[in-house]
Amino acid sequence: MTKASCVSCGGELKFNRNLGFFECKFCGKIHTMNGKDVPLSLAKVDEHMLAHRFDAAEKALAELRALEPDNPLFFLRTILCKFKMTKASTMLSCTKSDNLIRTIMDCPDWEELRSYLPAEDQHFVNDVKQYCRNSLELIELDKRIDLNKGFLATTDTKEKKEKQPEDENGLFSKLKNKLPKTHGADIRSKEEDAARELEADTKRKEELEEIQKDLLGSIKELELTM
Repeated sequence: MTKASCVSCGGELKFNRNLGFFECKFCGKIHTMNGKDVPLSLAKVDEHMLAHRFDAAEKALAELRALEPDNPLFFLRTILCKFKMTKASTMLSCTKSDNLIRTIMDCPDWEELRSYLPAEDQHFVNDVKQYCRNSLELIELDKRIDLNKGFLATTDTKEKKEKQPEDENGLFSKLKNKLPKTHGADIRSKEEDAARELEADTKRKEELEEIQKDLLGSIKELELTM
């Protein structure tokens, strides 16, 4: 790889993380692109991303990465542009589709990002992937909780007479149709099983939600200091 040189003294250019652009290691001159008085800066990338101009952001990132391809600041934004997001923490907290969560989790770019991070920051990638795994488990827990609540509602004849359970998604009707024609002790046994599973799933959901808060806090913190 050919290193970029300062137009004033020929010194090597290095990205200044505090200032957000490249400068000469020897004379301190700010590097500008194409001879224009515009710093080749991360701030410009973020400006494009915040305005949802992701194509422009990716173009600017390509120029930055040509100078410093192993810079994790640049590479993380390259990943985010693929998903049309401005921050990893925002992407994870607002994504509810299980298919999209799996796509994010399985993206091979996370492992490349890990290779660019210092050892003390590499848990960022682990946190992102664990957050995705937890999100998928929470989706499944919500489905089981809804089904068991529906089952218990349909077997409560008194409640059934007073008020029909809401069934917007057809979950209760589907479950009822799948139930074997049982009575008495069989129904009570199934009710007890459903109640135990509902209690366990509800407790697990509460635990996972607390874990998610901690993971998201860690991800947000590292995004600011990476």
